[in-house]
Amino acid sequence: MLASGVHVRALLVCFLWPAAAQGWTEARPLTAEARVQVEADGKAIVSYRIVFEIEAGSFRGFTLSGMPEDARMDQAASRAIEGSGATRPLRIRQGTRQDRGSFWIDLEGEHGVGRGQLVVELAWATRVEIERTDEGTIYGWATPPWGHGLGMVSASLDLPFPAARVRSVLDSFSAPQMHAPTRAEPGDERPGTEGTDLRGSQTVTARDAQHSRVTVSRFRLPRWTSLGVRALVEKDEIAPSRQPAGVAAGSLPAKRSLAARAAPFAPVGVAALVVLLGALKRLGTRGVARRAGAIALDVLPALGAVPRLALAAALVAAGFALGAWRPGWAAPGTAAILLGALLCARRFGVAVGARAPGTWIDLCPEAVAERIRQDVRRRRRLASVLDATCPRGAVLLTLLAGAAVAAALRLPEDEARLALLLPVDALALLVPLFLTGTRRQLPPDLGALSARMLARHGRRARNLLARAGGGELSIIGREIGGGAIDELRLRLVPFKAPEGLGAIELCTEVWCRTPTLAVLIRTRAGTAAHRLIPRLRGVVERYRSKDGSSCVAIIVPGPDGHAGLLRDLRHALLLFASSAEPEVKPTTLAAA
Repeated sequence: MLASGVHVRALLVCFLWPAAAQGWTEARPLTAEARVQVEADGKAIVSYRIVFEIEAGSFRGFTLSGMPEDARMDQAASRAIEGSGATRPLRIRQGTRQDRGSFWIDLEGEHGVGRGQLVVELAWATRVEIERTDEGTIYGWATPPWGHGLGMVSASLDLPFPAARVRSVLDSFSAPQMHAPTRAEPGDERPGTEGTDLRGSQTVTARDAQHSRVTVSRFRLPRWTSLGVRALVEKDEIAPSRQPAGVAAGSLPAKRSLAARAAPFAPVGVAALVVLLGALKRLGTRGVARRAGAIALDVLPALGAVPRLALAAALVAAGFALGAWRPGWAAPGTAAILLGALLCARRFGVAVGARAPGTWIDLCPEAVAERIRQDVRRRRRLASVLDATCPRGAVLLTLLAGAAVAAALRLPEDEARLALLLPVDALALLVPLFLTGTRRQLPPDLGALSARMLARHGRRARNLLARAGGGELSIIGREIGGGAIDELRLRLVPFKAPEGLGAIELCTEVWCRTPTLAVLIRTRAGTAAHRLIPRLRGVVERYRSKDGSSCVAIIVPGPDGHAGLLRDLRHALLLFASSAEPEVKPTTLAAA
């Protein structure tokens, strides 16, 4: 009985276990064919075709090792063709760190390929090796090695030069294990690797008048061996194809300068600069959250005038020296100039004083709309000043950076003139920093923020007051010197209220540059309204006056935001209305 139970469990495991775990996969590559389209500067597109023989199991993928680290696989152009003619897409993954030269290639889908032949076509971009000699220029490339021996391997280089100038370099094996003639490893008995020598051919053919092809093929290639193809392009007075007419024949394009190589990264630098400016603005204004007391704001370390100027001058001089005398240090030089200019920018160390004394006055309902219009006009005036974090400043910053890149591209190869690049870069990078510290960013304009908050939530508060029995609704403003209003509030005085309730005010608080709505409830100490404060929702702080006669409770938004705050306000209004003393009718008094 026990034996039969074991057999049943074994059968269930065989049926339910994945197909990949029921047995092994026996597959080996038979042939490999590579065609490399080479440009004059060494860039190449490789088309690689491998034929696999699947003898047992289910074939799902393989690993391609020994690839150059700069190879970029084109997954869209790669595919697998089964023996029936069906096409399967491939999933290609590249290794990381020490495995950058390995690619894991798997078949898409849940099922593998059974016995038979499978053709895999791959495409990737890379660069071929270039070597300059007295005779000309040698272009070289090698096939990736395989752990199995191959029956036949061929590699072709399509060059943009006439066939009359191209010849193949003999014994062109790139791997150190491979030199012609050589023998296969004694322990490798797989078909396709037996034999005593490596027979093959090397040919040069003309594709057209300006293009040629060098083909190298070998039979019975041992395992872990690369087949290399090398073509020598002899010097000639005729310019190669795909090159401008003014380039001398047989010569490659000159090595690009540092400025030309850095030009494609200019947009990344501009984006990084904008992020830096935004971070400086946010860090520089986080200390202005509270609205009372003197607040010292220092973005940079507090240094004296003389040490600050001395350090800034040293950094700027070091930056110019690095960029002018050592071109490879242009980026650190520009960074040193940037840091030196930041130390000179005194407008990044400012002090925000306490609020000016003011008086609360009653305002008309049109005061909210008028305050918003004033804020719009003020923002337009400030936008005319260069601010790297506003649209106009960002556009001007981009134009300055573009001018710096254009100047860099026009610089000659002379290293002495590379110093001209640094003032232009410094102008593009540092001018916005000096002009960014405007009054727009510190401190926040509480008057404009409170006007926008009341315009957004004032109507909802009025409806809540009407549902709680009605009341008086008014707008009050804090008037400072010159008749300016620096804050607006909405005051609610419900008709149905317990003894001691003064007023309910909707105000605006600023926490880390983020405006939020808050509710202030003013009560007299020891009254019925004051005893209801613990029953309110969302109360975070309570303040008593100096003489202890009055108390202020503050309700701020919770996780639900302003919607939750308005629900807490409704609960407070209904609680006060239900706790109000009943109104005594005059007829009752007369009857008494």
